[in-house]
This record gives sequence, structure tokens and C-alpha cells, in this order.
Amino acid sequence: MSATAGSRVRKGNVSSKSKCSASPNSSRATAGVIPTVVAPASVPQQPASTPQRTVSPLVTATAPAALRLGSANAGDHYPIFDFLVGVFRAPSSSEFQAQLEEPFYEPTDRLIVKHGTRIVAHLRMFQREIRFGPLVLPMTGVAELATLSPYRHRGLASALLSAAEDRMRDEGAVAGFVRTTVPELFARRGWIVWGRHCYSVARTRDILAQWNVMEQDRQSRENAVRSESKSLPLSTRIWRHVERGALMRLYAANPVNAYGALVRSDDYWRWLVSRRGYDSIYVVIEGRDKLDLDETPVIGYAVTKAGRIVEMMTDPNRPYAVGQLLTRVCGDAIERDIDIVRLDAPPNAQLHQVFKAAGGQFRNRPTDGGQTLMAKVLDPLDFLRRLEPLLLERVRQCEAPAGELGFVVGEHRFRLVYNRRQVRLDSGRVGRSYVTCGMADLMQLLLGQLDCQVAIREKQLTVSTRTTIDLLTTFFPRIPFWRPPWDELPA
Repeated sequence: MSATAGSRVRKGNVSSKSKCSASPNSSRATAGVIPTVVAPASVPQQPASTPQRTVSPLVTATAPAALRLGSANAGDHYPIFDFLVGVFRAPSSSEFQAQLEEPFYEPTDRLIVKHGTRIVAHLRMFQREIRFGPLVLPMTGVAELATLSPYRHRGLASALLSAAEDRMRDEGAVAGFVRTTVPELFARRGWIVWGRHCYSVARTRDILAQWNVMEQDRQSRENAVRSESKSLPLSTRIWRHVERGALMRLYAANPVNAYGALVRSDDYWRWLVSRRGYDSIYVVIEGRDKLDLDETPVIGYAVTKAGRIVEMMTDPNRPYAVGQLLTRVCGDAIERDIDIVRLDAPPNAQLHQVFKAAGGQFRNRPTDGGQTLMAKVLDPLDFLRRLEPLLLERVRQCEAPAGELGFVVGEHRFRLVYNRRQVRLDSGRVGRSYVTCGMADLMQLLLGQLDCQVAIREKQLTVSTRTTIDLLTTFFPRIPFWRPPWDELPA
């Protein structure tokens, strides 16, 4: 049974007194003494290239109490909140309470390191399901990784991240993802950049003026703005909670969510709305504004916070709803004396052109505001097997003949064998057409974040034949990954 966002499958309860283990067979890392003793902190750490599959040595020989890494429990919530506020000056009490109220949240989702009774390091995990074309993949997010200043440079963050990766594997996640201000820490453990910050900013009045000009021009080129099926009056207003079902349908049906968006269950939607990580939710109503829970007239919605449009979804068959939402958002922004409006949307969203024509700026970059989006495929072969239905669909679309595509990744050799009926993964052989690459390059290929032609020119990928190039571009095209930021906005 597939678990949607806000749902998860547990493998059983583990006593909080059991020892911590780095073994992937342990489904819960509970309190355990960090086992190894090291020299004082002035001794240089291991080189970053050294693999760290077990808990790193963390404590000095003269430490009065052992450092213990394990899962948190309900009694740790107040000390954790105090710890996070001391390190980050966040979260707010409302946001922390919202985290605890998230559907199926468990205190053991937090990994902590204690020195005696004091929390000195912390990491939080949260389970999600992410759309990947026609597939839904279970992934785990990482957040609030922090260490107190006196305990830094002892490997605590690396030990927490290692334990988190083991937990992810145990619970069936195919990848981990994070929004981080320390990308170098994650890169040392094999994480790669995944996704980009994509948004436009412009002056509020200029956006309204430009939209009006574009609408007048469009109307002058068309005999009718809307066809007969679109002749009903439109109105825009603040949403009502009974319309949550309409928002859910619009979100689930929107094609911009094909790669990267979270799957939101009914429970998750309830939590997301009650979290109040937004200022306003606007809806566009087509026809008479009435409360009909079965056939709602809502054809679009927009979520805003502090002059920022963090999510906008409309009925794909009613694109004119976008203008209704944009003009209402900008109008309210002017009333609130907000001079600049920001739009977060996929790179191919048409509204980016409106902002650009209004004299605004378009941004599409991996790092913004010091934050980088990263991910790690935990088992590339398992991930590739999960992609087989999607790869078969791509083979059929391009009408490729039967064949094979091999991979050489370090000491690992495997190949994809395909025809019009199936795609399967075999290990041990590569065949005539194969590509040689590193593990990071393979993860970028699997996640659709690598331009194969560019990577070959820059020697990231080495191919054996020209056919290999065609096969790579067929199986692993660059995809427009984008995840709406609403899910990450704090209360």
C-alpha cells in the first residue's frame, strides 16, 4: 500500500534504551554511546574523501561524560526547542508545535547527540512522497541539522547524517533531500545539487500595468475572450475551509507538478492549512458563488505570504483564471503598501514573461539566499529498477529498437536491456554501448538533472559509441524539476 505525504510505514517499536547501531538492518537508531575515543579536537579530521559508513569518533579521552547519539523521545521536545532557538533563533513556538502536529509525526524522527543530559547536536527527518513523472517515489527530507559551537569539528553532524541515511534505507526511502546552508558538508557524503530556486520579482504597479496591456492586446486579436463554455462570470475572493477539496483536486491535476511536487494526502492538506505558513489563500470562482461541495466552482487558487506568491494552481482548461488571481494579489499588495511582488513558479510558467516585461528580474539558480537544494540517491540500482516503467514509456515514445545500455561506475558494471515490451536491469555486463561515469554523475542522470550532451563535451561522461549518446538522451532527458515552496514555509 502506498503511503502519501503525511503517512508512513513503521517496522516496529524499539525500546529507547537499546543501543545505537550504524547497521542498515536497524530500523531505529536509539540512544547509544558513541563507541570510539579520539585525540583532542586540535588533531586534524579525516580527509573529506574518506567514506564514513559508521559513527565517527566524537569524544576526547578526558571527557567527563560520553556523547550519546540516538533517537529523541517526547520528553526531549522542550530541550530540543530550546536548543534550536539557541542555534538558529528559530523555529517559533507556533512552528515547533506545528511540526509536532504533522500527521504521523513521531519523536523518533529527531536524532540527537547528548553530552550527559545536554543536547549538543540535532537532526530532524520527515517522510514524503514525491512525484516523478507517472511514478510516486518515497523520499525523506532532512532539516534542522545543527551542533552547538563548543562541540563542532568533532564529526557530530557527519555522524547524525550517517545515522539518518541508514534510517532512510531502513524505512524504504529511495533518496534523501535537503535545503541547506552548508552544501559542502552534504557534498562530502555524496549528496548532489537537485533542483533550482526559480522565481521572478517586479514592482507591483508595473505588473498590473503590464498585465492590462497584454490583456487589451489579446482581446483585440480575438473575437471573444472566452468561448461559450467560458462565458460565466468570474470572481476572486479569500478561500473558505469547505473548499479544501477543490484545492486538492486542482493541485493533483496540475501538470506543473509532474516532477518534484509532494503528494499531499487529505490529512496532510488539513495540517498544511492549519499550520498557517501563509497570509492569504485566494480562489477564483466561475459562475455563481455558492457552497456546493460536490461540484465546486473553484477553478484556481493562489497562496501568498508577505508579497510572495508561493503557489498558484489553475484548471488547465481555464488559463484565464491566472489573470484573475494575479490582479487580485497585486491589488491587495498595493493596499498593504507592498511595493515588490515575487512569483515562485516553474521555469516554463508564462507569468515569468509578464514579470520580465514589467521590468522585473527572473532568477533560476541552484543557490539563493545562501540555501542550496540537494539530494542523495541511497541505492542507485534500486532507484533505477523503480524507474523501469518510466524508461519503458520513453522507449515506446521514441520507438527505439531493442538493445542495451551499459554503465561503468567505479567497480560496478550493469546494463539496461530494453525492447518495446519491457526494460530490465542486469548486473555484471555492459555490452557494446556503455557510459563510464562517477557516482555523482549517475545520480544526476537518474534524477534528470544532467544535460548529457554538455556532460559528454565536458568529459563528465565517457561514451563507447555514438549510439550511447542517443540512448542516454532517450532514457535520461533533463527534466523540469520544481517543488512548490508552500510546504516549507514555517508558521
